[in-house]
Amino acid sequence: MAGPSSQLVDWSNEYEGVWFYVPVDRDERIAELWLRIEDRGNTYTWHRNYKCLVMRTNKGRSFVLGLQSGKASKFTYQPITTLSLTDPSRMLYCRTKTRFWLGFEQATTWDQHDIGISLPNSPKSTPYKFKELNSSNAELRDVRAVAVCRNWRYSKDAGIVGMLLTYADGHQRSLGQIRLDYMEAPLTVSSGKIWLGCDKSEKKPLPNGFWPRTFKIKWVEVDKPLQDKNREYFELPLTGSLKWESHSIGDLHSVCHHESSELQNEMDQVLAREAESGRRAPGVVKTFSVVV
Repeated sequence: MAGPSSQLVDWSNEYEGVWFYVPVDRDERIAELWLRIEDRGNTYTWHRNYKCLVMRTNKGRSFVLGLQSGKASKFTYQPITTLSLTDPSRMLYCRTKTRFWLGFEQATTWDQHDIGISLPNSPKSTPYKFKELNSSNAELRDVRAVAVCRNWRYSKDAGIVGMLLTYADGHQRSLGQIRLDYMEAPLTVSSGKIWLGCDKSEKKPLPNGFWPRTFKIKWVEVDKPLQDKNREYFELPLTGSLKWESHSIGDLHSVCHHESSELQNEMDQVLAREAESGRRAPGVVKTFSVVV
């Protein structure tokens, strides 16, 4: 969202929503909507279950919209509906303070079709003590431009909350949180590297390769920055992939570089488990709503 429509939520800085921007390729369409329920067990008294909306495209890519714990958990996946690849589809939205509903008119859905899987801890787990976060990944090869999204709740000095990457063939991928009406002009990448900057800090480095120790990314440079005693930089080669994690409280952000450019897609495991258990029963066309 961008422009006046997204600015309607800015009448109060108390709005705590998370903004996602999902770039879709020219020949790509959202094909399926799923509900993902993460069971955190009885050890958590607050938000025992996280519900997330998962969008899957006709190219097999998937996007998780919502919080997750970042640790090993049991997940239940429920197919919500399939969408036409040629005609527009309409989805109704209703929100209260604690939850929201999605409504569909005469759409295909399935009753009692749950797929359960367990996902292990990531090899490079989150550095956050309280693990309620949003996580995104993007390949770095062939990146040609970087545009940053600045914090809109407090001040621009509060840091960068997301990046929009543009590749050699024109397609885009997003990291972190993105609001198109808070984007800075894109920077052209020509050196094969980019540099992320933060304030100098004496805090201990974050575990598992995450950066920065301040949890506030303030600068992005496409040319090697001059030495500054008040800043420190993370040199990022345009190879492999970058993981961006945002904590749900306090606008805390961190990144981790992976040597591999292969992005994990949890929906591949879900569909494989579904295939093992037998084909999905025919759906029913009806008007229905889903609590997320």
